[in-house]
Amino acid sequence: MENREYSLEKQLHLTRIIKRGAVSLYIIALLSVVNILLLTITKMAIPFFTAFGVTSAMTYFMTGDGFFSVFLVLVALAFTLLFTILGIYGRRIHTWAFFTGFLVYTADCLLLILLQDWYSVILHAIIIYFIFAGLDAAKQHDNPNTPS
Repeated sequence: MENREYSLEKQLHLTRIIKRGAVSLYIIALLSVVNILLLTITKMAIPFFTAFGVTSAMTYFMTGDGFFSVFLVLVALAFTLLFTILGIYGRRIHTWAFFTGFLVYTADCLLLILLQDWYSVILHAIIIYFIFAGLDAAKQHDNPNTPS
């Protein structure tokens, strides 16, 4: 009986961590929306610290004409959609969603390191931690014999 209670408690703990990891994926999507709104409202080609490294690099290396602004918003919307979908599947405890989110957001963070956008790197690192924790918890949830 005691072992069963421990197992149930462990599963509940893992579920909380998984949900936090999925919320992190949703937060990425939300921050992208905030960045899109800031870009469109202020009409500036300088992304806020909530931006993806990809959009930061694009604004750093390209000129800010009308087509570029629309393209930048479309890229940010694509990332928003991607991370929303990953969040949905992450909440359903699909490890591939956490793994994909982890890889994409880590690559994006590496791009920010190259651009030396340190505030964005710190924000990315915090969110990457929660995504990785969600990935680890999802693996343990799928395989209860995995040591914690």
